[in-house]
Amino acid sequence: MSWMRILFIAAAMALLSPPAHAEVALAAHLAVYDLNLLKSSGPKAPTQARGRIVLEFTGSTCEGYVQNYRQITDLQPPEGDSKLSEMTSATFEGPNSESFRFMTQTRIESAIVENVDGWARKREGGVDVSFEKSKKAPVNIAAPTFFPTEHLRRIL
Repeated sequence: MSWMRILFIAAAMALLSPPAHAEVALAAHLAVYDLNLLKSSGPKAPTQARGRIVLEFTGSTCEGYVQNYRQITDLQPPEGDSKLSEMTSATFEGPNSESFRFMTQTRIESAIVENVDGWARKREGGVDVSFEKSKKAPVNIAAPTFFPTEHLRRIL
């Protein structure tokens, strides 16, 4: 094969191939999963469990990305009343993945047992994380960091 033909093929491949940093568009979607316990074992294992997970994802690189998650689980222990738990989370990853807003709440039988609300913001050489309405101290990460959607886009 002549060097001219090799050069032509290489040029054609370069023109037809997307660049390594090509924009990856993520599709908005809604997923719903029903949960049911198939089998359990042991004296303290639940005798019945059922629930649902709902995941919603929307956004774009220009507007940012929103992810909402909710999981409700009803567990029936071997003795006593069933326990209903609910975990919800909402995140917003800003345009260009410069900031990340997160909120997570866990309830058991309607009582809030955990509530996390905060921000993560990129800075040169790392990320600063702060928490709203919490006694948790701010966290400074001194390393390059990818937020979840940015990480997914880089993998794809």
